Amino acid sequence: VLELDPVRLVEDYAQRVLGALTDLLPNVRSGLEEYAKYLRHSPTAQDTALFDKLYEFSKGDYHYIVVDSAPTGQMIRLFKTLSMVEGWFEFLEGLAKKRKELSDFMGRKDEVFELVKERRQKLVELSNLLKEKAIVFAVANEEPLSLQEVELLQRELKGFSLFGVLNRWKGVQTEFLKVKEVQKPYGLDGLRFVDVKSLLEVVNSACLKIPEG
Repeated sequence: VLELDPVRLVEDYAQRVLGALTDLLPNVRSGLEEYAKYLRHSPTAQDTALFDKLYEFSKGDYHYIVVDSAPTGQMIRLFKTLSMVEGWFEFLEGLAKKRKELSDFMGRKDEVFELVKERRQKLVELSNLLKEKAIVFAVANEEPLSLQEVELLQRELKGFSLFGVLNRWKGVQTEFLKVKEVQKPYGLDGLRFVDVKSLLEVVNSACLKIPEG
């Protein structure tokens, strides 16, 4: 279990970007440091840094990667940001390509295009991976607003494998997967009494449908 520190995550991401750009453009180090400062405080900095970390995890030797996310609004923003950042890097790649063409014409070496292209390819690969293999469990309780939030997720995240999960289920009729209420399900010992068989069946079924590689 790894709890990600959002401040540390953004700082590490900013330093990686700064390091890559400094290697390519050493003569404008001060300007790049100013850019990195703004990058740390940009509205989507945490989301972009998280994508970077998820991509790193996706290349690791793991059977499963489980992400316990923030509430509905945060989840929607996360997936929307992935699409937005992917589009932004596509735009940057177009600009970098024009710059490279000019550099090639002038007989100068320009590696910025390859850097931008590589980062965009990582985002595309992560986006495709999430759409093909990720399973989103949207957890709700037996309250109208909570149930509406899951329905909102289902509408907003079309294209993803998303299942509604009714936590602390007491008997309300719904198509959601159900996890019965357990008294004091806290700590590792308490978790043993939480019946998540239906969730595991979904995961196992999905894994059978996913080709290797």
